[in-house]
Amino acid sequence: MIRFFRQIRQRLLSGNRTSQYLLYALGEIVLVMIGILLALQVNNWNEARKARAFLDFSLQEIHSDLKSDLNLIYGGIEPRLRMRVQGSERLYNMILEERRPEDSVFLDAYRQMKMSFLLTATTESYQSLKERGLEIIQDKSLRNSLLNFYEIGLPRSHTFITAHDERIRDQTTELEEAVFVLEVRKSDQGKPVHVQIPISEDYIHHQAMHRILLLNTQDTRQKRYRLRNLKKGYYATLDILEEELTRRSLPYTPFDSTAIKPDF
Repeated sequence: MIRFFRQIRQRLLSGNRTSQYLLYALGEIVLVMIGILLALQVNNWNEARKARAFLDFSLQEIHSDLKSDLNLIYGGIEPRLRMRVQGSERLYNMILEERRPEDSVFLDAYRQMKMSFLLTATTESYQSLKERGLEIIQDKSLRNSLLNFYEIGLPRSHTFITAHDERIRDQTTELEEAVFVLEVRKSDQGKPVHVQIPISEDYIHHQAMHRILLLNTQDTRQKRYRLRNLKKGYYATLDILEEELTRRSLPYTPFDSTAIKPDF
């Protein structure tokens, strides 16, 4: 093809047909420009297609991440908080009964009250989308919803829920020194384990024990309140995300809390 056009140019020049050559040259420039524009259009189309595919994948992954976090909350964190509440209630009942419980019964309730958990969030898919640029999400309400949840709501809730953990743990440990001593005993499997042993006969009414109970009860109550708000944020984000997935005809499985069993 290039050889064909070169031959035309040579014939026009050799025949001193300058005006025709100029028209030919202009036409050739126009063809080149059209080719460039077509190439750019094809490239833009390919880039747009890749961006759509990446966004589709990211939205599905974020939906999966949100469900994974809710699975942790329903299957791991909430059951532990319920155990803590039950432990506190058992200890309060022991105090109100005004008689010393069996040490094993007391220590079982005490361990319930202090049951710990690790609150985490899966944000890798959102971070990957953020690095690519949230502006590829054309739906402004969806973009703002993801931004507010992952950048403001989620970090704030995690801070509120876990902010006092270290202080509660340190104060509890300090108060325990007035109520318990540590002894090394054999477990049911015959292995050495450290066991907390009450110091005095009246440990259940010791002021240090009352303060430990109050600290942990208030902390559990606060955690449960904050966790309910965090769940609302998850559900609100899931709702708007599922609307977008439906609009894009992308498959997803709704979150079902009734199918979750505690992980312990």
